[in-house]
Amino acid sequence: MVTYASVRAAEADQLAAIGAQFRHLAARMVHRAEDVTTAWSRLADSWTGETAAAAAHRCRGLAEAWRAASFATLASDQILCELAAAIRQAQAILHDAHAMAAAAGVGIEARGGVVLTGDDVVPSFSRLQGIAPIVRRIEDGVELAAQADAEAAGRLAELLSWLPVDAAAPVSRASTVPAFGTDPRLVRTWWAGLTPSEQEGLLLHRPDAVGRLDGVPVGVRDLANRVRLEAERDHLRRRRKDLLAEAPTRLTRAELSRVDAHLRGLDALVARLADPSRPRAYLLDLAADGDGQAVVAIGDPDHATDVLTFVPGAGSDLSGIGGVVDRAELVAKRAAQLGPDHRVAAIAWLGYDAPDGPAAAGAGAAHDAEGALDRFQDGLRATHEGERSHNTVLGHSYGTLTAGVTARDAGLDADDLVFVGSPGVGVDRVGELRLPAGHVWSSTAANDPVQRFAPGFGQILADTLANLRDPFSFHHYGDARPDVLLWHGRNPSADSFSARVFTSDPDGGHGGYWQGSGLDNLARITLGGRQQQDVR
Repeated sequence: MVTYASVRAAEADQLAAIGAQFRHLAARMVHRAEDVTTAWSRLADSWTGETAAAAAHRCRGLAEAWRAASFATLASDQILCELAAAIRQAQAILHDAHAMAAAAGVGIEARGGVVLTGDDVVPSFSRLQGIAPIVRRIEDGVELAAQADAEAAGRLAELLSWLPVDAAAPVSRASTVPAFGTDPRLVRTWWAGLTPSEQEGLLLHRPDAVGRLDGVPVGVRDLANRVRLEAERDHLRRRRKDLLAEAPTRLTRAELSRVDAHLRGLDALVARLADPSRPRAYLLDLAADGDGQAVVAIGDPDHATDVLTFVPGAGSDLSGIGGVVDRAELVAKRAAQLGPDHRVAAIAWLGYDAPDGPAAAGAGAAHDAEGALDRFQDGLRATHEGERSHNTVLGHSYGTLTAGVTARDAGLDADDLVFVGSPGVGVDRVGELRLPAGHVWSSTAANDPVQRFAPGFGQILADTLANLRDPFSFHHYGDARPDVLLWHGRNPSADSFSARVFTSDPDGGHGGYWQGSGLDNLARITLGGRQQQDVR
């Protein structure tokens, strides 16, 4: 039975550490399955007949058993880490109750009862009145931990039914896997209609298809994509070895540079996914073509009360995914501190080919990303469980244009839309973004150079005319003005744009929105509801 005392004494870090051990064990199981497959392949060419066929069947079954066990072990890691996160949240609520008790001049006993302290023979009405909210906070914390404990126990029990499936079974259902880009609501219906053994079979045999589908539950995608991540690393290592064996040319050197960059990014992903000292990360998508793409969630969006999707800007690629994830994590951590009652998930969405250098002057990359970002937001709604979550989309730099044109053209299933360090968002006023009034936010730091380096043609013409009238006023060029017309449209922080403007650190520059007042306000917007009134 979960009690006040047991919640206070629970060691969430120990649970997370056990989850990390499960991750290591899963990796060993995958390698064992590969060892069995490799050993058989060496014999297959020289051994034929009925005995060989029977041995091949046995080897395939053994490899399947190891792979199935690895998925179940990874799922155990998910469950334990999510339970650890819930316990930390419950403990934060109880800590809040203690702070309330201290302020009210009452105490909390070892079993969670609220008691009067001091020498008052007859306690004041205000002291008595202050006890009820404290009791409710204690009950909230214990109830949260109890629900999480029961859910974890049920999910762990379900894993006992994960048994190796018939190797031929998934092949017959391969054609039923929805195509990449299918409406997430249809994908969710399809997945829910499969039997547990069919789901397991597809996860084992088609992780490449399952892991990339918006509308498949987050936990399942994470399992599939962790397997895909290892396979992609192996592929790139082999490709690198082949390139080094070829004659060095300009093309091979360029390809080698690309492969090395992707490997750096994948290595950073592996390190982050395996780090037991930080909140659990979920790998929701991965692609190594072009500059590379990855989508990583900090916390489980399917069970969160508040979900932030962060869209990074120009120059973002797979090699730098670690920094993109770090920014998402900063908002998640600060939101959790400001709203201990909330379960927050923050997603680093590098689900598009962000432009590099001069290409950022065009809107092509943003338009190309519209379908993917819109579909991803729809997928978050389709797989979310329980009461509707508060979802926010945050764009930075060129990412604001990506988010803006998606909202304008496709509509974003989000409750709030936030722009920071924007060079313009593809529209000149809030009303074109198809979100309710008061739910579009913007911040531009006073010393953010985007205001100076990205004037639009209209602004350049206006400055030129002003300077012709007054030849000695060349300060017009490049000045940071709140109403400036930027390269991709009006500054969303301008009064005429009509967004809700919030403060950021004035000296933060283009990348300083994840510190100080900027970070606090991003966290408050992420939390939504009553927290928004504190945004300034």
